[in-house]
This record gives sequence, C-alpha cells and structure tokens, in this order.
Amino acid sequence: MGWRPTVHAAGDAAVAEVLDSYERANAIKPIAGKRWAIEHAHISNADLVERMKKLNVMLSVQDHLYLAAPVLKRYWGAGRASEVTPLKNYLKAGLVVAGGTDAPVIPFNPFWELYHFASRDTISDGVYGADQRILSRQQLLRLVTINYARLIGEEKTKGSIETGKLADFAVLSDDFLTVDVSHMRDMHALATFVGGKEVYSDPTFK
Repeated sequence: MGWRPTVHAAGDAAVAEVLDSYERANAIKPIAGKRWAIEHAHISNADLVERMKKLNVMLSVQDHLYLAAPVLKRYWGAGRASEVTPLKNYLKAGLVVAGGTDAPVIPFNPFWELYHFASRDTISDGVYGADQRILSRQQLLRLVTINYARLIGEEKTKGSIETGKLADFAVLSDDFLTVDVSHMRDMHALATFVGGKEVYSDPTFK
C-alpha cells in the first residue's frame, strides 16, 4: 500500500462509497497517517465525518458553490445546496482540510475561495449555509498554506515561513488578518517569491 490515493467524490453517496473502500483497505493494513484523501466532499453528514475522522482522511475542498450556486440548487435543491462544503463541520471534527481551486474547472483566484468560506456568499444567488462561515482568519490561511503542504507531504519545506523552509511567499495588497470580509475577494498579490527569488511583481509594487 505505497499509494496515497485522493478520490474524487462530490455527493454524500459517493463519499460513502469512497469511505467503504478506505475502510476495507484499512482492515488489511492501517491507513491512518498515510494521508489518504477525498477530493471535493461537497455533501456530507455527521456519520460520514466521523468515519473520515477515524481513518484520518484528509480533504481537498474548493469554492464551487461560490460560482455555481444556482446550478447546484437546481441539481440538489436549496436545502442540500446550502450544505455544500460544510467546512466548519470538517474543521470542528479535527480533519485536515486543504483549500484548492480546481482550476481550470473554476478560476484559480484563491481569494475568491477564502472570501466564500468566510462569508458563504455566492456570485449570483446570495448567502448559502451561513452557519458554515469560518470566522478565524488563521484557519482560513491554513487552508491554502500549511494544510495543503500537509496534504501533499511537503510541510517540512513548504506551507509556512520558517527557518529551513523554502522561501515561497507572496506580498499581498491587504493584510488578510484584518481586511474587511467584503474586500477579501478583491485582494491580489503585489509580488510573488519562489525559493526566495521574485517571480512576479505588480507594476505598483516597490
């Protein structure tokens, strides 16, 4: 079992099937700590979250609801659409959740995703599932930094600014920890550094 699978599953039935398979594999050889993951996990419930927790399953989530709320409401109904990506429930359970973009399926702007998870607002249909808002800016930052590094097994060299790690970082247009939620989606990088070398610079950045 040297493979580290990340299986695509959107609805709760699909998530249950993935967990069935993971549990069968776990019965042969424990997978906890092996960083097995589920991609998306849009719809879930308390039982599925508990099963994920027992296996230490990681999650990779995105902001599909932000962009496609009316479509998801048409597919699943308003109630279930409001439950898409119950991030607060996942974090409360202690799961390691990484935030990604799913590009090129949806735009790669990470600030749209962070805005959505902070507000649960959508581009064209208002707020869905306000009870799942993430108020902690530190938690939001970890989604797209250290948690993603953990998901891919590179947290010793990436994901945070620490001595001994690669100097991969961005200088942002605003202070993410204090910017008003309503302006979060408009943030952008003024400069980007990879391995300590500047690879992008906004013309306005000095």
